[in-house]
Amino acid sequence: MTIAVRPPRILDKAFEDDLLAGPLKPFLDLIQRDRDLIAEIRSDLLDVYCKGQRLISIRPTRQGSYRFESHEKFWPQRGLKFSNAESVASFCRDNVPFIKQRIAEHGARGLEIEFEQLLVRANNLETLNTDYIAVDRQGISEEGRGRTDVVGVYWPGNRRGSGDRLAPALIEVKYGLKGGIEDVADQIGRYFEDMRTILPAFVGQLEKQLRQKARLGLLSGLSEGAQKKIQRLTISDRIEDVRAVIALIDYNPRAARLNLEKLRALPFAGQIDLFHLGLGLWRANSTF
Repeated sequence: MTIAVRPPRILDKAFEDDLLAGPLKPFLDLIQRDRDLIAEIRSDLLDVYCKGQRLISIRPTRQGSYRFESHEKFWPQRGLKFSNAESVASFCRDNVPFIKQRIAEHGARGLEIEFEQLLVRANNLETLNTDYIAVDRQGISEEGRGRTDVVGVYWPGNRRGSGDRLAPALIEVKYGLKGGIEDVADQIGRYFEDMRTILPAFVGQLEKQLRQKARLGLLSGLSEGAQKKIQRLTISDRIEDVRAVIALIDYNPRAARLNLEKLRALPFAGQIDLFHLGLGLWRANSTF
């Protein structure tokens, strides 16, 4: 059994317009300037994250307002409706700092999801000119048993002057020795098998989501010209172009859990990038 294509993750035009120049603009402005926050587009829903935890979900109501919701352990009120920019600005000023502090105190669920958010921020919002752009966290489901941590696109910095198509990227983040590192080859293999059946539809949705993120200023690490250009580029729907990224965060080089031979034996091994990231200082990782 293969995975089903997810419902389209896109905001309708009225929602997008209200973020850009309507009652939600103060919140979008906050997201763009607050280094602790990232936003992910869902099906006519915007999820805003802090330290990997959902800070606020924003959804339109039938009455023309917007409902802001959060988990009760972070915000005892759980939800409020707003219909004008003044009340949204007050929420940003008075409530968001409180929710962020509660997340810092009560949101610990392991560091992996926090590093996922840092990875998104580094590649989307910092001017590093990296080769990968994150489009969505928790992108596709793996037969109901899990999800890719991040889906994105491969756009090499040295080829941005060309009109080449973007390549889809499935990004798996592993922290320390947790998260099933020993099974990562099987996991990536299943993702590729699932992609073979849904790739054209999946790519069509990913393209729309990427372009909307650019319009909303959520890819501010790109130059202004690149932000405009990426809205015109298409994404390849060839399985031969799909990239798999394994981001190992603070993986102890003395450990033997990662089976590199099994990864190299995959038929698409040439489409895999394996990164060792993090802050752990193991001398074995020194390149000097």
